[in-house]
Amino acid sequence: MMAAGAGDLARAQALIASGSDVNARNSRGGTALMYAAVPGDAAMARLLVRHGARVNLAGANGWTALTIAAVKGHVAVVRLLLTHGADPNQGDLYGYTPLMRAVLEQHSGVVRALLATDRSRVDAVDHYGATALHHAAEVGSRPLADMLLSAGADPRRRDRQGRTPAMVARDTGHGDLAAWLEARQRQDR
Repeated sequence: MMAAGAGDLARAQALIASGSDVNARNSRGGTALMYAAVPGDAAMARLLVRHGARVNLAGANGWTALTIAAVKGHVAVVRLLLTHGADPNQGDLYGYTPLMRAVLEQHSGVVRALLATDRSRVDAVDHYGATALHHAAEVGSRPLADMLLSAGADPRRRDRQGRTPAMVARDTGHGDLAAWLEARQRQDR
């Protein structure tokens, strides 16, 4: 884990060659692959995956290496993990998927990469009933909302409080986005 987090490929290779378990976990469920995802070290992630790192292991907070890479905005690592079977719909403790986390952090490149796979469910809901489009409305990002709508997000979907994404935009002070989303709701009827 330390070698992975530090980007020390030579040490990681030596440890793997000596029999270290690439899927060993720390007390919070962290793995070497998660440590490689933090700085976005695609070469380290590739090495670990090539030696059997399990891409869908989750830490105590429910975050996987894909979630971490999405939060940090590391497009290359996101693509690598998706190519090796990472589940783009695996939720964390709050049900937030990597797509939702990338939207909240406003990492458009990661959002694009996640939407490029046919495995991503654009209308997956978190524990609050919110979708990635609700989160785009919350942060006031029309470009992200547009990407999500183009990928098939439903602008009429309601969260557990009964709010559509347009309502969330209005509630969070993004009136222009709310009006735009309301217009999209009418178009999609």
